[in-house]
Amino acid sequence: MKRTATLCIAALAGILACAALPAAAAADPGGTVTFGASVTNANGTLSTKLTWSTSPAAASCIASGHAAWTGEKGPSGSLDLPTITLSGTYPLLLACSWPGDAGAVLSWTAPTLNTDGTALTNLAGFKIYKGGPTGALTLDRTINSPTTLTSTYTGLPAGQNCFELTAFTTPGIESAHTTRGCKTNTTGTTQQGSVALTVNPVPNAPKGANGTDAAVTVQ
Repeated sequence: MKRTATLCIAALAGILACAALPAAAAADPGGTVTFGASVTNANGTLSTKLTWSTSPAAASCIASGHAAWTGEKGPSGSLDLPTITLSGTYPLLLACSWPGDAGAVLSWTAPTLNTDGTALTNLAGFKIYKGGPTGALTLDRTINSPTTLTSTYTGLPAGQNCFELTAFTTPGIESAHTTRGCKTNTTGTTQQGSVALTVNPVPNAPKGANGTDAAVTVQ
């Protein structure tokens, strides 16, 4: 979830600048996969229903381990597996993926006044400074348009990416920086669920009641 905060500063150079910058967000813990079967162990033959779900809903899931199960799956569902008659153990896997968040959208309101209260008539554009949560930020973008009020970032590295904004006039007079706004970007994640199905051989029949294979004696 993207969160924004509206930030205003009293400019050193006579400009009031306000901006909505990404606010710090908690790190994405990734998703979870819940995968199970109604029956996992049987003698001779095994019939079972597979059920699975993901939280939050995964972007993609790939199943493997049995011909009737292998392939792309939705983020949740169920499947009646064909009856397995061949003895053995069948490990079924479900690998689900969630995309990361490598972007940020900055938006702001253009200042209309100088800090002395007079009308601002020569706004030329804005400058965006970028860096980490500590230390000085460096100039990353200059927007030479007083009517452009958004800027989109993609491909940001995982971790906290921070931004500050200034406004500048046609003579090149720059305002003070806004308060720093940060966003925690994340990489994609993959989680896996597994189920083992075991089909045991049919047990051998016991010998006769008297411990031999002889037929019953009737007198």
